Amino acid sequence: MSPHLRRPHGFTLVELAIVLVIVALLTGGMLFSLSAQTEVRDNGDTKKQLQDIGDALIGYAASHYSSSGQHPFLPCPDTDYDGVEEARDGSGNCPSAEGVLPWTSLGLGQYDSWRNHYRYRVHTRFSNNKDGFGLATSAADITVCSVASASSGCSVANSTLASGLPALVLSHGKNGLGAINAQGAANGASSDADEVENHDGDNVFVSRAVTQQGFDDQVLWLSPNLLFNRLIAAGRSL
Repeated sequence: MSPHLRRPHGFTLVELAIVLVIVALLTGGMLFSLSAQTEVRDNGDTKKQLQDIGDALIGYAASHYSSSGQHPFLPCPDTDYDGVEEARDGSGNCPSAEGVLPWTSLGLGQYDSWRNHYRYRVHTRFSNNKDGFGLATSAADITVCSVASASSGCSVANSTLASGLPALVLSHGKNGLGAINAQGAANGASSDADEVENHDGDNVFVSRAVTQQGFDDQVLWLSPNLLFNRLIAAGRSL
């Protein structure tokens, strides 16, 4: 054998370890990037769905007339999770002020990006189908704060974002805590005070920035001015 020909050798253990570390770092970075992109997409899709829900609620009001006149009204919440708004009583009132969004009655998709139902609350003065509502309808009592409240309003100073609202819709976000899931069962309750405010059954809600750990609800509300203006623009007399 020629003295100039040497037996080829493979990687040393140190070199293999370095390669494996590099591969692990690259794979981990790609997975993290994909997860972050998915979360951004899901949040964006849900935000867009909430905007569509707002439009659908206004469209519903624009196309429905009270039994005692020509006034519009908003749909009842769905409490048996079949997608259809619940039947009103003889006085025109919904059986419940809160439930899930009646997606079938509105012609919308059933779930948010995490396959949970949208929570929907509406004030009786705006959902009564006997009298309906108009410009003279007094303000409702649904309120949105920037932090959880200890009272029927926003108890923390300067935390009121909106009040006197006819209706509100929210997604319970990625963690889904407090939501009704695709099987019609309630998910576990949140330990975050602001999220608890959004599923405790009262008329006060919280809307603030989504965080990585903790609050991730997305909230959309209908103000009376927006509702009235959109209906007038659609040709409805109030």
